[in-house]
Amino acid sequence: MLISEFRTRGPSGASDEFVEIYNPTTSTLTIGGLKIRASNASGTINDRVTITSGTTLGPGCRYLLANSSSGGFSGATPANQTYGNGITDDGGIAITGSNVTRIIDAVGMSSGSAYKEGNTLAPLSGTADQSYERNPAGPLQWCGYEQ
Repeated sequence: MLISEFRTRGPSGASDEFVEIYNPTTSTLTIGGLKIRASNASGTINDRVTITSGTTLGPGCRYLLANSSSGGFSGATPANQTYGNGITDDGGIAITGSNVTRIIDAVGMSSGSAYKEGNTLAPLSGTADQSYERNPAGPLQWCGYEQ
């Protein structure tokens, strides 16, 4: 399970965010119970959402989680599941097991974040329709993406 794309702000402002996860395997995976957790730049961690029990994700499929708070996700694709508490621009994001100590995948935008993998990314700023998307050329490479 990978974080395939995310943004922490977009055209509608700081709450216009989403996290997309991807199943890169050739098997259907049970994702119910997995958590999307976020860290701020000081390393404080909070849950954003627990994926609904019984949810599975087919091979090569994606699952979209989006902020539903006021000024939240403005994308045209409806989210599979929503959360109501934003992710800081200079923090980090992780997929964890239900026990939260098992980190499945992570990305970070600052050295102080509890979640990061390899080099940290520059925080998104402004209100452009942009996101970070995992580069298919390598599991630890990320590239900026603009729709």
